[in-house]
Amino acid sequence: MELDDRKKKFPTVKGLTDGTKVLCVIRSSNPSQPVNYLQATWKKKVSATKPTYRIVFDGNTSGTPGGGTGFSYDSSRPLGTLSMMLITGGEWDATQKRLVVTPKLVRAEGASLAYDIPCVSEWRPLQYEFKEGTTPASLQLQLKDYDFDSPTPDHFTLKPVGMLLRMPVEEEMEENGGGYYQLNAITLRSTAFAGRGYFDLSESNIKSMQESVIAKKERKYSWIFTQTAEADERFDVANPAVHFFTAVGATEYGTRRLKRYTPRYYLFLWVMPRDQQPADVTAGNVRTQIYADVDVKVQQAGRNVVYSNDSDADTKGLAGWAIVPQMKALPAYASDRLVQKPDGTNAAFSEGKSYTLTLNLNRPDLPIELISQMPVNSTYTGFATSKEDAAYIDNANGGTVVATLESRFRATNGNAWSLPSFERFAPLLGALDGAGTLSSTATRLDDRVAPYLAPQTYSDAGNYGLNKLDNGQVNIQRVLLALNAKEQGNRVVVYSLLFYPPMLRTTNYNRKGDRLSVLRGEYTTNRSGQRVFRLTMRYIGPYSNDVGVLPADMPEVSSEEQQKALAIAALDKIIAKGDAYWDDRLRKQDDITRDFPMWQKDATTGLISQSGDAGYTWGEMGYMAFHYGKLICVQFGNLGIGYPSIAYGGYDRLNRQAPILMMRNSLVHK
Repeated sequence: MELDDRKKKFPTVKGLTDGTKVLCVIRSSNPSQPVNYLQATWKKKVSATKPTYRIVFDGNTSGTPGGGTGFSYDSSRPLGTLSMMLITGGEWDATQKRLVVTPKLVRAEGASLAYDIPCVSEWRPLQYEFKEGTTPASLQLQLKDYDFDSPTPDHFTLKPVGMLLRMPVEEEMEENGGGYYQLNAITLRSTAFAGRGYFDLSESNIKSMQESVIAKKERKYSWIFTQTAEADERFDVANPAVHFFTAVGATEYGTRRLKRYTPRYYLFLWVMPRDQQPADVTAGNVRTQIYADVDVKVQQAGRNVVYSNDSDADTKGLAGWAIVPQMKALPAYASDRLVQKPDGTNAAFSEGKSYTLTLNLNRPDLPIELISQMPVNSTYTGFATSKEDAAYIDNANGGTVVATLESRFRATNGNAWSLPSFERFAPLLGALDGAGTLSSTATRLDDRVAPYLAPQTYSDAGNYGLNKLDNGQVNIQRVLLALNAKEQGNRVVVYSLLFYPPMLRTTNYNRKGDRLSVLRGEYTTNRSGQRVFRLTMRYIGPYSNDVGVLPADMPEVSSEEQQKALAIAALDKIIAKGDAYWDDRLRKQDDITRDFPMWQKDATTGLISQSGDAGYTWGEMGYMAFHYGKLICVQFGNLGIGYPSIAYGGYDRLNRQAPILMMRNSLVHK
């Protein structure tokens, strides 16, 4: 097909090539005669005036049903009136009498594309004659009233069915100059369309067709989807290629200041619409989500790669491996519409057309995957493998100790690591002073505010550091967030929605929502049976329907208070989904998890213990030191999570010593 579809119609189909196999389905008006399914060959007939095509059956006619590979019938019964349809594309299942379609996801190269599009003809009556009495082998079939001498003879017309998705791939991961990536596959979840299925050509189905269909020369077929609506359909790119970021040609649009980038290439996929109508949009029943399977392609020859959510990422990272984000289910497209018309209304998807759906690839570094998985070890040169191997920070002289710790750690492992600063660590730690995310029965973190839980979601905002850029500066952005914490049995579960697009009119904040994520914190036990506080972050991004599709033109506000209700509603949508949301097998593989251990050391006796041990004094709670100079302590466990202000610090007030984590500057993208 030709790929020029600037008018958003079906790209020009070149047609079937000489030698293409065509399935011919022939039925009789006499229900006692069998339905014939014949593999025929599409032959080009050379003509000086007008080239035409004809169908050549591959087998001989038989008067015994099922006899041979050609047309067969019961010669003891009237043959009746015959009619035929043609169908191409897919794989013929002769046993179940179905034409199975497994679409391919193909990257276009050049100005044309070879693609196997299913095509179906109308039903047309046939005429037949016996050349030798009633001998079955002499039976000849042809299109009824076909005139060989006519300049415009009657003919079958094969038309494409279903629709073609034309998907420009836009690379948006621009931070630190972008990177190198390969899109391996997409997973489609949609109520509106799907790819895999089959044409039901069973005898009962064909024989039940009304004669009026043939008389009117209509197309009539039965399509069955293999999977239910919104079931996962994965399609591997048949010919993947490495691409890289470029800002050339990018244009800004919408109040959120999103950008349209020059597509790196185009993907094509055939699908069949599910017959949803505009009323389904009004009822909120339309949902389409496309997830991309993307790999970072590290350019340093021979360098190994490990995902940031792998359990041994830190160890391998210290050994020189490139730590990259895992993007097996990267949200790349989301819609709650069908075909949006210029006036804003919706129309149903139509067969025989193509539609453009842009895949936007964007996955910046998230704060949680920059945190080390284990505390620093006692020699300050790596990470602890057990509580006995960890470094415990002196309470009275913590600032000096951690300065030495950071210096020695970086001298051993390079400058890609640093201590967790307040700006970079705080987004993961619930609320300041435990105001909404820490039970009132927890130890008070600050003299000013008593901790409490917020079972009703609330919103807040602050300036936080996201990662360190290549120039060494901390990437600080305004973060609009929502928080919820409530008791579930014997523990508090905390939810945070981070990086909701801030739309304050008088500022230049990042409004794209390109780091939009949800964080869940809960007290649990790890595989070794140790008590931990587990943080799990799931990336949502700007192209997801997890919280509803965020429009490009969100209203600007004159104060953050005007927008907080939207952030609250977004988090409540996720909480309402329950555990089913977090148990989603596709999405779960990309989740980033960090377990905060509940360890302590008694500086007087040297006893190192963990929550549950007889000598442990913090119950089912734990502490962790962070920041520079005057150390701050985060408190976490069965009562929730929270931290004090910088001014309060708090670590020097603890009666036991706690471990400390490290943070990497950023992940590798090239």
